Amino acid sequence: MNKQKGLLVGALCAVILLGGTVSPLGEGSGMAASATQNQNQNQNQTQTARLIEEILAKKRVPVYAECTSTVYQFNFNRYDITKLIYWDNTANGLYRDEASTMSDGPVHQVVSKDGKTTIYKVGDPRAIVYPAPTTFAASIDPVYNLNKLKATTDITLAGEEQISNRPTYHFVGKGKAVPIPPNMPVLEASKNRKYPDLELWIDKETGIVMKSKGDHFETLVTKLDVAPPFAPDTFTLTLPQGVKTVTQEDLMKEEQAKQTP
Repeated sequence: MNKQKGLLVGALCAVILLGGTVSPLGEGSGMAASATQNQNQNQNQTQTARLIEEILAKKRVPVYAECTSTVYQFNFNRYDITKLIYWDNTANGLYRDEASTMSDGPVHQVVSKDGKTTIYKVGDPRAIVYPAPTTFAASIDPVYNLNKLKATTDITLAGEEQISNRPTYHFVGKGKAVPIPPNMPVLEASKNRKYPDLELWIDKETGIVMKSKGDHFETLVTKLDVAPPFAPDTFTLTLPQGVKTVTQEDLMKEEQAKQTP
């Protein structure tokens, strides 16, 4: 009888001890949940990479776009809002943009045509002509922005959203940590620096960046016309009376003249 009681007590102790440990069923459930999460992340990464490559492969189409850009100016402790207008016919070697601010009005005009780019800052007595290839709208250009997103962040596809009545893909980029080169002074406790986070909303049809958002800026396309009929004089820059055009070579000669005693 005593032997049987001993066996029974031993069995009960074993059950209690097992109850104090992690249940094999619970551990299996946790591992399964973790495996499912990893699988979902891998699927998201695969889908994200595929979508980005599809967007980058899209043929550039002419667009007319109106945007607002909000940027925080640290020196003045304020947000500056700039209105941007793009006439982008880069595929045919033609481009124009105009910028104006809420406080100062028109700021600058840029026109690319016939392999030359003319830049005029409003109020200046002259415009500068550069032998430059066709300019593009960097703030809404898919190639520029997606390559930047790929190089500086870890990207996930957050979903699909409507921006200014256009269906878009919403990509979220978390800034990558980048080692500081050995020859650079380390001003921070960490020996890594981190790129800023960046979000992009990409138009499904054209690939145009309808919205971008970073730590201290946001750009929003408020109007987008695809393949519009550009007027014949759209890519001709009409300068105010008295404003002269100078070339990059003219500027270099001026600088050399200043340095000559």
